Amino acid sequence: MSGVDGMLEALDSLRESEQFSKIFDEAIAVADMLEITLDKRRTASRSVYRAAASATQSGPDVSDPVEHFYRINVFFPALDEIRQDIRLRFGQKQQQAVYFSRAVPAFMQFDDPVGDWTKLEKAISVYRDSFSDPAE
Repeated sequence: MSGVDGMLEALDSLRESEQFSKIFDEAIAVADMLEITLDKRRTASRSVYRAAASATQSGPDVSDPVEHFYRINVFFPALDEIRQDIRLRFGQKQQQAVYFSRAVPAFMQFDDPVGDWTKLEKAISVYRDSFSDPAE
């Protein structure tokens, strides 16, 4: 499950301005090759559901209003949706089920014997009532 945590950290790092600027510069290069002009789409003056960059966003902290528009209205919502989907797919219950699979003898390989064994014990305690004791 450390791969999931690593993926979430990588997605978090994409929220930094420098990372988005690199992605946006690549998008501009591709758009130029295809002779497409990137511009701001028409936006509502008021957004009820989430914060949005208006079509007329300007100010000292906005050097490129088109880049700012796509960062706020497209990139951040898409990134947040991906992060939420990963969290839902690999939530606490799913992680416990994965740790419980270590109870199968063929999969009893522990990279960290103390930590992995503790996680397995926690998963077993959660699912203990689902199984009958063969000795009884």
